Amino acid sequence: MSLVITPLNCDDVPAVKRLLIAGLTERWGVYEPKYNLDIEGLSSRSSDSLTLVARSAGIVVGTGSLRFVGARRARVVRMSTARERRRHGVAAAILQRLLDHARGSGVNEVVVETTSSWESAIAFYTKHSFIRTHEQDGETHLVLRLR
Repeated sequence: MSLVITPLNCDDVPAVKRLLIAGLTERWGVYEPKYNLDIEGLSSRSSDSLTLVARSAGIVVGTGSLRFVGARRARVVRMSTARERRRHGVAAAILQRLLDHARGSGVNEVVVETTSSWESAIAFYTKHSFIRTHEQDGETHLVLRLR
């Protein structure tokens, strides 16, 4: 199946929310809305971020966002892939598009943080040239310098 990646639109929001909630529930055993206000308030409009949606056969199978946190810095957040599509290049394709957008926007540095016990996430980012910078409060921080 081919993969189509587009910016989030209002029709995508319910499916993207379901995907994110399913991934968090799978990882943690429960989803707590009060700790995920960005998911609860997800919309297709944001001037400081880009959310991409990956579809296969018209079904949402992945998502990821790039949030601008300064003139030359951005953060990758809320990467998620449907369980049955993991290890098929979905997340890598989304990440590449987010990084291309960051470069095109003049970003010099992209950061990401993930729970330190989430070894598969850390391995994914280091595979894509992110470098660990530090750990703090159970979170591993990574950076990719673009320029």
